Amino acid sequence: MPQYRSSLSLDRFLEWSLEHEIPKAYRFVFVTVIVVAVGVFRTLFVTSLLPWLFFIPVIVLSGLMFGRSWGLYASTLSTVAAGVTISDPQNPLWLSGPQWAGSILFLVVTLGLAWLAAELRSAFARYRSLAKRHESTNGELKQAESQQLLLNEELSHRLKNVLAVVQSVVSQTLRQASDLPSASTAISARLVALGDATTVLTANSWSSADMMTMIEKVLGPHGAIGVRIIAKGPPLTLNPRGALAFALALHELATNAAKYGALSNETGRIELTWSVGHVEGKACLKLLWREVGGPTVKPPKRRGFGSTMIERSLRAYFRGEANMDYRSDGLRFEVDCDLEAAGIVKA
Repeated sequence: MPQYRSSLSLDRFLEWSLEHEIPKAYRFVFVTVIVVAVGVFRTLFVTSLLPWLFFIPVIVLSGLMFGRSWGLYASTLSTVAAGVTISDPQNPLWLSGPQWAGSILFLVVTLGLAWLAAELRSAFARYRSLAKRHESTNGELKQAESQQLLLNEELSHRLKNVLAVVQSVVSQTLRQASDLPSASTAISARLVALGDATTVLTANSWSSADMMTMIEKVLGPHGAIGVRIIAKGPPLTLNPRGALAFALALHELATNAAKYGALSNETGRIELTWSVGHVEGKACLKLLWREVGGPTVKPPKRRGFGSTMIERSLRAYFRGEANMDYRSDGLRFEVDCDLEAAGIVKA
């Protein structure tokens, strides 16, 4: 136990010396004063012991506290101070032969001690740096592990939502299809639309989907954006659930337009516009799909999966009104909903 406490004390001393950067002038004064003080103490109070013994702790302390150069300086200065304390002014060489030999030996030994003390200081500094890096790495690993668990849970939740939408699409399509080939074609096209939506969402870590990007991704295969398909509105992002519903709705509308509406001839076009307003202090989104220049529109005798899905899904996910109007001059589809339910306006 005493050895353990001593080690801790040395650690605290080294940590203090590394954390407190002492100016070189102060280091010089400190080492010089303490060496001279030890020499004076030895001369006045202890004359029976070897003169060099008292300087060894000062040299080791200087190397540990300030580093190699200051340990070497303390060793050299201590050798001079010790020699002065035993010198004889009447002797032309100041010291006798044995004293010179002892002084040189002391210098060599203490230079080694100063170097070892400085190496210990450097080793502790490296250990301290590695310990901090290790601690930082452990913290980053724990944070990454926590984020990974969170992402796994979020991915599982979103995958279940997507599978629920896929299950609904497949079930409703099969229920209303007249034969398997047409059902297969319809299911494939609708799954492609869902795939386009998930591609846009994945690019944003499933946090949101840019409305214009979604429109270009889903409607691009049906006609040139800006030519036959005009899309205008303020920058808007959709939440994941709203993005999936919106992508399916766009696909159904575009498919219907390509078969029977404005995209079925050479002159028709689609105008997709949206705006943000306020009703009773609450932000609202108004969206209009309008077909122009296509063949004369006749209301269908039977409502298919497409129109039913469009109205019901957007009403549910956007928490608002979604109505389809089969006007003779072109289909109109309008959405009037709570903006917060659909997404947020970009800053």
